Amino acid sequence: MNKTHLVNVNPFTIENNIFHLENLVFEVTDACNLNCRYCSFSEFYTGYDERQGKFLSFDIARKLIDHLAGLWKNNGHRSFQRPLAVGFYGGEPLLNLSLIREIVDYMQNLDIPRVLRFGMTTNAMLLDRSMDYLVEKQFDLLISLDGDRESNGHRVDHAGNNSHDRVMANIFALREKYPEYFDRHVRFNSVLHNKNSVESIHKYIYGTFGKSPSIGTLSPSGIRADKREEFRRTYKNKHYDIRQTDNCGQLIENIYLEAPEVYELGKYVVFESGNGFRDYNDLMYDRNVTGVIPTVTCTPFTKKMFLSVNGKILPCEKIDHVFAMGNVDSAGVNLDSVKIAELFNGYLRKFIGQCSVCDAGFLCPVCIFHIDNVKDDNVNCPSFITTQSKTEAVKEIMENLKRRPHFYKRILVETTFKV
Repeated sequence: MNKTHLVNVNPFTIENNIFHLENLVFEVTDACNLNCRYCSFSEFYTGYDERQGKFLSFDIARKLIDHLAGLWKNNGHRSFQRPLAVGFYGGEPLLNLSLIREIVDYMQNLDIPRVLRFGMTTNAMLLDRSMDYLVEKQFDLLISLDGDRESNGHRVDHAGNNSHDRVMANIFALREKYPEYFDRHVRFNSVLHNKNSVESIHKYIYGTFGKSPSIGTLSPSGIRADKREEFRRTYKNKHYDIRQTDNCGQLIENIYLEAPEVYELGKYVVFESGNGFRDYNDLMYDRNVTGVIPTVTCTPFTKKMFLSVNGKILPCEKIDHVFAMGNVDSAGVNLDSVKIAELFNGYLRKFIGQCSVCDAGFLCPVCIFHIDNVKDDNVNCPSFITTQSKTEAVKEIMENLKRRPHFYKRILVETTFKV
């Protein structure tokens, strides 16, 4: 296999990504009515702005909306306009429902050539008092729930009380009052940790609601030095946890894409088999000739744009706020594509030597913004893969495929991998 090489991102790419933006996410507040111990803003992590119970102002949100709307109006002839998903994030976004209402009303009354969809991630603690509005506007809801009461043990309020019972009561009320909406617009997100397991999470949520939850793990990057041992005790590896299940094979069948084995097989089929393509350009050009960015790091604004409660513009809500690529303040929107490209390319160049001899290719699992000390001059990628390691990884993928050959058809026919 030919080694791939890093390619610089140019300002036009950044501008094109913004023009075709698929997701616009507002952090409407950094306040939260829960005090989850593993939250990315909790005591485990560094790198995020200090949580001060702030609420995003409508004036700041409006400035960014107007800036983007101007681009879409003035360049509407350039290409097909994708739908725009508008998301609300926190903290707990329902603590600032008044701002959410303002933003939704404002955007729906703008004359822009975009189909709007609204959604949010919520802990559902305030769902009882806001469900009528969410249903009216057909919000897509991603509800955070780690399983049964014991599994939810890290999701506590500021007095230390488990949130499970109140959250479940609100979810049941929503399902009873709006069953069709619940079926179509509600999903669940769970975090794997030392109080639950992949099996217990899936069994509880699927058994209760007939929905398969997405199951994530705690991020190991940016951990405070004095909290590393406590984090180690809380963290649980998803791959290992599944393999420890008595009926591992059946669990993998049940959770499908939530199983790391299936996700790895999907990436292999898409990128390594020669039978998968990112877009139409891949049908005409050889990636190894044209050059690519061999990292899972998203080119800025390829997938989303995130506005923090402090007016910082980031390409994702999952990265530290020190990586802001623009901002909105009383003077307006600062979003310079030339500076953004320079900043992004500067981080990529740190890994030119490593990426050029790494065998991971498109199986690379690393977002460079999740690498500790990425701002240092001599930073090393923690997921560097040798030829031998790559050979062993592919061998394991093939063994998994032999055990479950029907997954190949499911990946080709049923599954969309967002890359």
